[in-house]
Amino acid sequence: MPADNLSSLASLALAGSLAMERFVTIVKTTLPWLSEEKTTLLGDVTTRSDRTRRTIVQAIALAGSVATSMLVGTGNIWYEKSIPLSNGDGLPWWLYALMISGGSAVWTSVVQFASSAKDVQAQQKQTLQRDAKSDSPAVPPAPWVQRAAPATVREL
Repeated sequence: MPADNLSSLASLALAGSLAMERFVTIVKTTLPWLSEEKTTLLGDVTTRSDRTRRTIVQAIALAGSVATSMLVGTGNIWYEKSIPLSNGDGLPWWLYALMISGGSAVWTSVVQFASSAKDVQAQQKQTLQRDAKSDSPAVPPAPWVQRAAPATVREL
C-alpha cells in the first residue's frame, strides 16, 4: 500500500472512530441507563450483570459505524460500496465499519504504542550519542581482544 493510501486511510479511520465515539456518547447521554455501570456494594464493576448493557452499547456502536461507512462509501449497491482512498483505490465499506466501530479506545492504544516506540528510539539515539562522545566503546571488546592486548603491550 503506497504511503498516500496509508495516510488517507489513517485519516479516515481516525475521523470515523472519533465520530463513532461521539455518537455513542450522545446515545448514552440520551439514554442514561446505558452509561451507568452495575457495581457491587464495594463499588467494583460486576461484569456478569453488566454484560447486557455493554452488549447494547457495542451493538449501537456497530450499527452507527455501518451507517457511517454506508454514507461515506461510493457505489450503487450496498455490497459494492467502498471507501475511496487517495489514488483511486477503495476499501470495502464493511472493513471500514469494523475499523471505526471500536471508537477512540482502539486508536488511543495505537497512539500509545507509537509514542512508546518513539521514546525507546529516542533513548537509544541518546545512548549511542553519549557512547560516541566518551572514550569507552558502546560494546565491550570481545574476550580474544582483551587477552591479546597485554601481549602486544609487552612486545613494545
